[in-house]
Amino acid sequence: IDNLQSKLIKKNESGLKNLFDTQAKSTMKEYNIPESKFSKVDVKTTSTEVIATTNSTIQSIANQLKDDIRTRLFVWKEDTGKDDKDFDIKANINRAARRLKDTISYGSNHVRQKAERGVQKFVYKPEALFKWVCLGPAPCQWCILQSEMPPRKIDDWEMDHVHGYCKLRNTGEYDFSKEY
Repeated sequence: IDNLQSKLIKKNESGLKNLFDTQAKSTMKEYNIPESKFSKVDVKTTSTEVIATTNSTIQSIANQLKDDIRTRLFVWKEDTGKDDKDFDIKANINRAARRLKDTISYGSNHVRQKAERGVQKFVYKPEALFKWVCLGPAPCQWCILQSEMPPRKIDDWEMDHVHGYCKLRNTGEYDFSKEY
């Protein structure tokens, strides 16, 4: 399990960094930023906290799996009517896999949002205001409340849900930044 944890953390870090770079470049192209200006867009550092969060979850999954197996062994050992081939940890592994899948979804979505916000900060002036826009079918009550809030700077907004469709849109009150 320790080996698996190390491999997952390495894969998570490289995968999220790669995804972040790919998403940032894709978003820059959507905003028609010339490739010669990609290096001026400061989106490189925002994946760090997502990686830390997902790595922490991977460590928690590994610890929970160890504890589950240890507990199962104690219970199995006390039950003298069990045969060696009756010992099974499949349910614990399936739960860990579901939790890992959720962690990957969380990481992927937040990396996408952070890349987009980094590009938007480059495109618009720092004082630019953004409005929460509900997109997709049946937004939740929290998102509806966010859409009713007055415009704010991009860093003052929460992130959308893991599988959310909502976006931040510039209010158009400020011009584009000089760099853009």
